[in-house]
Amino acid sequence: MENQPPSTPANYKPITNHFFYSFNNPVYYPGKIVDGVIVLVVQSPIKVTKIGITWRGSEYVSWYQGVSHQEHCTALKIVLENDYAILNEEEGRVLNEGTHTFNFQWELPQDCPANFEEPSSNTSNDVIPFVFSSSGMPRSLGEIPSYIRYHSTAYVNFSFIGNTEGPESPKLRMLRDNTFKVAEAFDPSILIQNPVTKKELSEFWLGGDPLEFTLSVANGGVLFAGQNIYVNLSISNKSTRSIDGISFIVSEKLTFIAPNLTKQDQIFDRTRELLHAEVADSAVPSGGQFNQDLMFMIPVGTPATITKATHIKRTFDLTCVLQISFGTNPQVTVPLRILDWSPLVKDDLPKQVPITIKPK
Repeated sequence: MENQPPSTPANYKPITNHFFYSFNNPVYYPGKIVDGVIVLVVQSPIKVTKIGITWRGSEYVSWYQGVSHQEHCTALKIVLENDYAILNEEEGRVLNEGTHTFNFQWELPQDCPANFEEPSSNTSNDVIPFVFSSSGMPRSLGEIPSYIRYHSTAYVNFSFIGNTEGPESPKLRMLRDNTFKVAEAFDPSILIQNPVTKKELSEFWLGGDPLEFTLSVANGGVLFAGQNIYVNLSISNKSTRSIDGISFIVSEKLTFIAPNLTKQDQIFDRTRELLHAEVADSAVPSGGQFNQDLMFMIPVGTPATITKATHIKRTFDLTCVLQISFGTNPQVTVPLRILDWSPLVKDDLPKQVPITIKPK
């Protein structure tokens, strides 16, 4: 047959089989089951010897530092590499025309860090191309953004079976790629905690007795993005200074770490404000008192805390700032832990998550 490819005998139909591969959930937790389905729509009978999935994950950081940005700091770590067989038959399994479904379940290792994506400076206004470290030395992002990514490749090893008696086709392989997201694992018991409380005393030059203030954050400062933070702020202003206003700031700190064999690890920090809220009618005169329950929301889409990666850390802080006339503004900071939401976590959540501090 003149139009038939030379490697395919005349008794085989054209390659018209279809291969689909998907996950059942958008986000998975370390130590939990990653599940999904592979679907083969066979229009020309095949003999399958293996169906499997190759799992890969990597963590990468890159930036330039120094006055002329000549020093390149970079690190790469393979965090996941595994091959999982769904079907593995040396003699092969014949799949006739029709739809064939193969479900898979595979346990994600406990030590997988959460996903992280650092957009390049030309795709996001959130990224500052040049920032300064505490030492004043300018630093810039690398050409390849830092990341923690997970990737999988599903494959089918097969050969075609002829329409008439004859030899099988050469060994062939179908491939489908797919990415998946990993969230940082957490113990559901952390969703039921006592408030975290921090107390500060501020003294001023010729300012009389100290200004005393206490910040309490419900549930230990642990919450999901899109949830409300409930706080209580108590102030006893025994100083001679007046408090003109009160503000709350939620900040995100990213830390990139690149190991160095000859000297200390290279560290690149960047901090940004995610939320800045001013408290209405919050002036506190000298000798005055303030005690109020407050509530504000962590924006939906706020990325989660990352603590278990090797080269990338992400932390959050809630800072309360008292605005003082003719003096340094006192402040108190409490760490927050923001969790990644997945439908998988619903079954593990406590039936009731009491909130010990409620807004008025």
